[in-house]
Amino acid sequence: KKEGKSSIDFMPGKDWIVIDPGFKETTEAGLIIPESAQEGTQDLFKEVVAVGENIKDYSIGDKVTIVHYANPTMVTIGKTKYLCFKEHEIVGKLSVTVKA
Repeated sequence: KKEGKSSIDFMPGKDWIVIDPGFKETTEAGLIIPESAQEGTQDLFKEVVAVGENIKDYSIGDKVTIVHYANPTMVTIGKTKYLCFKEHEIVGKLSVTVKA
């Protein structure tokens, strides 16, 4: 039996990918950042933290970008919020080649 992989205390369903959106809802001073100010972050590459067992093209640690029209499901674990996407909502992953 194949199992998914996760670097957090959450295992997504078979066809789901979980990413760390990398934004904070509050500043260190406690100021609340409205969602409208966070919307531009979807264009950036974000880190995959968990993948369902049917996901073959993405792994934990991959940096991915998501389609603009995606409608993610938010999961809160402790005080951290993660976004869950179906594989077809992922545009692609960052491929970094280091030259010696």
